Amino acid sequence: MHHRCRRCVISAMLRLRVDELGQTLQTPAPRRTGRSCIGCTDVEIPSPATPHVLHARLFFPVQHEGDEAGRSPCQSGRTASWVPGGLMRTCSAASFSIAGKLIAWMALLTTTNFAWFEDMRAERKHVLPDQVQQQVRQPSRLKFAVFSHGRGAAGFAYSAICAEIAACGYLVCAITAHFDGTALLLPQKNRHEIGEAQCALRVLEVRAAFDYILQDACWGTRLDVSESGDALVVGHSLGGDTALEAAVQDKRFSTVILLDAPLRICSADVYRKHKLDAVHNFMCIQGANSLGRVLACVASLRQNESRVHVLQNTAGLSHHQFSELFYILPSWLRALVEKILDFNVPSRDALEGILRVLRAFLLNDGHGVSGLDLNSIGYRDALGNR
Repeated sequence: MHHRCRRCVISAMLRLRVDELGQTLQTPAPRRTGRSCIGCTDVEIPSPATPHVLHARLFFPVQHEGDEAGRSPCQSGRTASWVPGGLMRTCSAASFSIAGKLIAWMALLTTTNFAWFEDMRAERKHVLPDQVQQQVRQPSRLKFAVFSHGRGAAGFAYSAICAEIAACGYLVCAITAHFDGTALLLPQKNRHEIGEAQCALRVLEVRAAFDYILQDACWGTRLDVSESGDALVVGHSLGGDTALEAAVQDKRFSTVILLDAPLRICSADVYRKHKLDAVHNFMCIQGANSLGRVLACVASLRQNESRVHVLQNTAGLSHHQFSELFYILPSWLRALVEKILDFNVPSRDALEGILRVLRAFLLNDGHGVSGLDLNSIGYRDALGNR
């Protein structure tokens, strides 16, 4: 059998196995209360700096007919439609023995990663499929958002965040992590230099993704953006550093959301010099470790009377609170990981709290998180606005 054909057959078998496993072991995503249900499709975007393409997933609001009771799928508690079929299912600790749960979790994790690579090679969706075009919400024009970078097109928690943003009226382009050798997994001594180079590359990719989608025949006419701003950039960890740097370089990003960003790539003086003049709405959900750097970086934003919100997490959640790996751990294994690695692994409630904050911020056009009891979901306003 031809090597490529054999690889496709193996990939199809693995995807089928993951799908069957997912139907049994899936953990429902947090229920969204945004304005729309969500659809998604995959795209490959030409890379501006490497010979590789960028893999991305687009999340967008869609129209759905109600079920028998007249409710939409996102109100009836069904499995989220934006989770790619079978590949990104997560394990539940509900009805299996300890050994069975561990075997199922490991099988799902390994086959998902393998099938994901094969699936992305097979699908080159430069043009939005007709059936997807018919689903995109009409006649409203969509705002645009880029999620940098992570496993945003594959991860459970990142996908939930992107879907929540899309439910608020955005087309979200979630760029995946680098599988081309430019992102390193193991610790390095020259971490700052590597991070600085990686951030510079990612900024180029964020801007390239924006340009590509804006010029696309399917999406360009659906977007409500201008050269003076109106776009959103969001990221977690190094993706947060990338998001802030992208807003410095590209004035089209007028809204910035940082999720536990270390802000170690550029000093606060750099951001004061640039003053982030184009940023009108800014929110940061941050742990205690980097809070001082965040407050220093947003000093110029407050001088410009931008709508700035910095929420400090007070529930003791770690930097890994957004990692999809820990959301699929059975409860007993999660407790073991917490004990060995000495940090708190969050429950699904932690993710729901993040989604509630994002929803309030976006639906209030950056004016704040009015109506939320921040203390009840483990946050406090670090700027004293409330």
